[in-house]
Amino acid sequence: MRTLSQVTLLCISGAFLGLAMNALAPEPLPLLASADLFKEAVPEGSDVATSELRALWESGEVLFIDARSEEAFSKGHIPGAFSLPYKAFEQGTPDLVNDLPKDQQLVIYCDGADCHASKVVYEKLLELGFEEDKLRIFSGGWTEWVKQGGEVEPEGQGVG
Repeated sequence: MRTLSQVTLLCISGAFLGLAMNALAPEPLPLLASADLFKEAVPEGSDVATSELRALWESGEVLFIDARSEEAFSKGHIPGAFSLPYKAFEQGTPDLVNDLPKDQQLVIYCDGADCHASKVVYEKLLELGFEEDKLRIFSGGWTEWVKQGGEVEPEGQGVG
């Protein structure tokens, strides 16, 4: 019983010390993710508002890029979206990138405000020569699309 008390005290002390050190750090780590933190990470002017997303999708003039894993994409995605998982860049440039038109508006999305995969893909595409004014990020992501009643394309019916 004494050992359990010591372990508990050690864990509580460690957690307190870690929180205190974080609070005193020049740039403390956030304890919880929030949409506001994501908004700061998204380049100014590149975020797509939920209110304009459906109009962009209905126009058919925009290509949607799903930055989530292939598994998440196969379970459901925005109809017509291309799967370009952010982790695919770990092995170099994915083949799909060569097929994406550089003169068309691309909207990149992932799970939602606490997901940064879309920003990773955005930055990789910039590095590969895509122009900033042709790349947008939907920070509401898949979660917001479904919440707003957007159409869902199930496994086996998607592009990508």
